[in-house]
Amino acid sequence: MRVIQFAFPLAVILTGLMAGIHFANIIGYLPALAQVDAEHIVPFWKKADEYFSKRMPIFGITLLICLLLTIFLIRKETNSAFFWLVLSGFVLIIADLVITVKINTPANEILRAWQGGSIPENFESIRAQMLAAFYGRAAASILSFLLIVLAYISWQRKIY
Repeated sequence: MRVIQFAFPLAVILTGLMAGIHFANIIGYLPALAQVDAEHIVPFWKKADEYFSKRMPIFGITLLICLLLTIFLIRKETNSAFFWLVLSGFVLIIADLVITVKINTPANEILRAWQGGSIPENFESIRAQMLAAFYGRAAASILSFLLIVLAYISWQRKIY
């Protein structure tokens, strides 16, 4: 079996799961995050981060490896839509990762350090920054999934 027949379909699935997480955030979690009082959201946020910070690196690294492997395997097909769709999807996943590392992770570290009851005065600015970051990540992830699905269709139809 060719490696691409495993790596690329797995990348499609993982990109879809990532987009699904972000879509769920857009329709529920983020609007709630914007409205819930700080004293209620901080304990939840800390607990959610505890789970996400353990699982998402494995999930994200697997996705990046599958996309990188696919790009490497099709590197000679630079004149194909398939190549450019996969590469564009990969760039958007990297954008999601950069936003995570530059904005989400530092804010989560601040939240982890907060001890019960005392919410710092700058919580609202942190919340606004996190919401903007999450919406940006969601846009990048969902668009990446759409591009990867188009690449998959192209690959299956051999129209590249």
